[in-house]
Amino acid sequence: MKNEGTKLQINNEINKVLSENEETKVSQNQLAEKMGISPAQFINIRTPKKWHLVSEKMWQRAAVFFSMQTDWKILEVKNYQKVMFASSEAKKHSRFIAIAGRSGYGKTTALKAYARNTKNVFYVLSKDIMSRKGFFRAVAKVLGVEVHGNIEMLLENIITKLNSLESPLLIIDDAGKLNDGNYRNIQLLYDETEKKAGIVIAGTLHLKEYINKMVFKGKYGFDELSRRVNKWVTLEEPTKKEIEAVATNNGISDNDSINFLYNTCKNYGTLNSVIVIAKSESETPDLDLLMKIKGN
Repeated sequence: MKNEGTKLQINNEINKVLSENEETKVSQNQLAEKMGISPAQFINIRTPKKWHLVSEKMWQRAAVFFSMQTDWKILEVKNYQKVMFASSEAKKHSRFIAIAGRSGYGKTTALKAYARNTKNVFYVLSKDIMSRKGFFRAVAKVLGVEVHGNIEMLLENIITKLNSLESPLLIIDDAGKLNDGNYRNIQLLYDETEKKAGIVIAGTLHLKEYINKMVFKGKYGFDELSRRVNKWVTLEEPTKKEIEAVATNNGISDNDSINFLYNTCKNYGTLNSVIVIAKSESETPDLDLLMKIKGN
């Protein structure tokens, strides 16, 4: 990574996390562990004179951790604030909260930001190929506990670690991709850490629809899971004012371009892609360029 500006940006992000208030403050070693970087490499990253000692792989890992896109500025829109508030509530009060919204509504961006900036918050991205053991291994890995052994051993290690921490929060993103057995895993984790740890599950609208459908069908375990969800948070389609704010914040301010983006980009993911590609082709994207990228 030869870009000195990106290296400085990574350092700024690190300093921002380390300077948070006492409720969310993360120590230097804790942040290094979250990033998957050794304490020694972490110090090298924070010391410009030692940047030559940091491998390209470590720089890339740091950039991915902070979800860095040097040509994109994140704006804390309503959905972002909803996710942050729900995560904070689940952590502070050891609650089980579920978040549902269409793809591109900003769930993952906000959840990752909360996880990397907050002490004792652990983020797991679900995959549809995860077995029950695979799920527990993924949770164990982010918690930094032993990932080998049978399911019972993994579960015991996870529960012991969560119950030993101060107000921990486990975030399970893309939860709608999990199989039925893993929904029971989530319920089990919550039961075994009740009043000690919070859980947030997030997914598309399918997540809520599927759980409700399984409850209606009387599918084993789903009624119990549903009753443990303290609150559902539903995300919304971006408003025109939000589209305008995001576009303006990223260098696009003419009314025709903003109207076009509002009429064709119904989520933040698509909006992000269109603006980032446009800015890669021109520092001052216009309507014609935006339309070309969108295929209009």
